Amino acid sequence: MRTCRFSITPVGRALALASLVFAAGCGSPPRPQPNLLKSPAMTEDLPATLVVLVREAGSHQPIPFASIAVKGREVGGMTDKSGTGVIPRLRPGRVVLRTTMLGFEAADDSIVVHAGRRDTIGVTLYPAPLMPDPWLYEYPKPPPRSASPDVVEI
Repeated sequence: MRTCRFSITPVGRALALASLVFAAGCGSPPRPQPNLLKSPAMTEDLPATLVVLVREAGSHQPIPFASIAVKGREVGGMTDKSGTGVIPRLRPGRVVLRTTMLGFEAADDSIVVHAGRRDTIGVTLYPAPLMPDPWLYEYPKPPPRSASPDVVEI
């Protein structure tokens, strides 16, 4: 029996290794995988997330700590210092949002939230008209009491 001996130089080894890696597919870019989460059947079960940006009318300044509630559902939240509130885990579909803050008129807005998405709505609050304080006004004094008819002077 005859054996063959041959020697491989370091450059030859590197070329052989590179050809094996390329042939195995490791050197090619990865193939894009189908995104199963974007198929309609899968996303219908995913909850929606609603981001609410609350601003003051006129100045467009953020309103921190405003209350946010979804009408008809026991879901809500509050805005942070930047006037942004997040309501997670909503059922997809149309929601009516009620936003309130002391010193501002309440606002009702409607939006359709989509399954598996993060939808955003901007809410503008208008300052509430100032109510007059009844303690600040002077009311006319009642007329003096007249003598009672039962009192007889002697």
